[in-house]
Amino acid sequence: HIKELAVMSQLDPRFSKHAPKVYGVIEDAEREAYVIVEEHLQDVELLDTADDTHEWTKAHLEAAITGIAEVHSIWYGKEDELKQQRWMVDYPTAQGMEEKLRLWELLGVHAREEFPEWFSEEDLEAFREIVHNIKDWWPVIEAMPRTLIHNDFNPRNIAFKRDEQDELVLCAYDWELATLHLPQHDLAELLGFTLFYPIERDEVDYYLELHRTELEKHTGQQIDRIMWRQGYILSLMDLLVNRLPMYMMAHTFRHYEFMERVYRAFRNLLELEGMGKLQ
Repeated sequence: HIKELAVMSQLDPRFSKHAPKVYGVIEDAEREAYVIVEEHLQDVELLDTADDTHEWTKAHLEAAITGIAEVHSIWYGKEDELKQQRWMVDYPTAQGMEEKLRLWELLGVHAREEFPEWFSEEDLEAFREIVHNIKDWWPVIEAMPRTLIHNDFNPRNIAFKRDEQDELVLCAYDWELATLHLPQHDLAELLGFTLFYPIERDEVDYYLELHRTELEKHTGQQIDRIMWRQGYILSLMDLLVNRLPMYMMAHTFRHYEFMERVYRAFRNLLELEGMGKLQ
C-alpha cells in the first residue's frame, strides 16, 4: 500500500519521463488512505493491447526498451540502498523461491490438466526440471547486479506518447508490482508478450543488446555481454516458474485472449536458449 506511492513519487527525470504524470500522493495511515492522483492517459498509442500485439512495430519495441533501460539505470548498482527503502518489501529471494517449490509444482500440474491442448506432457517435464533446480539457479540471480524493475512490463501496462520531435516515448503505468530483480526480467517479459512464434534468434539478440548498451549509456558502467545474456535466460526461467503459471491459473476462470500465444512465445524464447523443446 506504500510501494507504488513511493515509486510514483520519484523525481528522477529518468523515471518521470516514462511514467504517467503524478499530480499528488496521499499517504494517511490513520485513515488507511493511500492515493495517487495521476494523469488520465489519452491520445496515447497502443494502450491496453495485450490481446493483440500485431500493431507493435520495431519502433515501439525500441522505445519501450530504451525507456525502461533509463528507469533501470536509476537503482542499478545501488541494491543495498534500494533494500533499505521502507517501501521495498517482499522482494523475491532464492530462499523464498525454494520454499515455494511445492506451489510451483502444483501450478505446473494445474496448467497441464486445464490446458492439455497447448501445455503438453513434455512441457510439464521441462517445467518440473527448471523448478526442481531452483536451488541451483536462483542464487545466481541474487549474485548478479539487480535494480528496481516494473515487474509487470507487458502491453497490459504500457502505452506510448509522442515528444515534440514526434518520437515515441514509453509510458509505463501500474507500478504496484515493482520490485528488486534483474533488469533483464522486464525485457524478457516484454519480448514474451510482443514477439510471435516462431521467433528469430537475430531479433532477440538485437533487443537484448539494445537493452544492455542503453543501460551502459545511462549508468556509465560496463556490462559484460555473456553475463547479461545469462541474466536474461535466468529471467525467462523465473517468469516460466512464477508468472506464467499464475496467469494460467487465473485464465481458468477469467479468459485471457493472449494466454496461449504468450505461453508459446515464452517457450520459444527458452527453446532458442537451449532450454527445452516446444511442442
